[in-house]
Amino acid sequence: MYVQQFEEHLLRGTATERSRGPAYISRFERWDDLASVRRRPRRHFAVAELELYFPPELYPVVLHPLVAAKGSAVVKGLLLQRLYDYLEFTTELETLAVIPVATKISRGRSGLFLPGRMMSDAYKIVTDESWHAQFSHEFTCEIETETGVPWSLRG
Repeated sequence: MYVQQFEEHLLRGTATERSRGPAYISRFERWDDLASVRRRPRRHFAVAELELYFPPELYPVVLHPLVAAKGSAVVKGLLLQRLYDYLEFTTELETLAVIPVATKISRGRSGLFLPGRMMSDAYKIVTDESWHAQFSHEFTCEIETETGVPWSLRG
């Protein structure tokens, strides 16, 4: 059932043969006012403001008694490396998965039959996701400089 609906409504073909479905409602009407890349200054890292670099509950290995027994410096170091991993994952996700797909959609090369306004909104997604990747990369470099601790998995 879902495959049939997909083929009928989204795959390119003779548009007159398919119903248009509900009108596209953009979620980007206030993008110029709300998008971080358009209006907010980039945040900067301050070592003194942080006690922990990454939430321990999201990296439970640091809560294990054997790890905790190594001391707070070890735990803090592991959390810092986990932050680096998270920021790198964000950069990879945006640049290798999200941006290429959103670019294809914006250029009408996705193979999907989409309204022009939706394709235009895809450019805004590309801009936002590029900002996320750039910010994550620059934040990693800034943290390495400020802490003096390099990311151990940098390639």
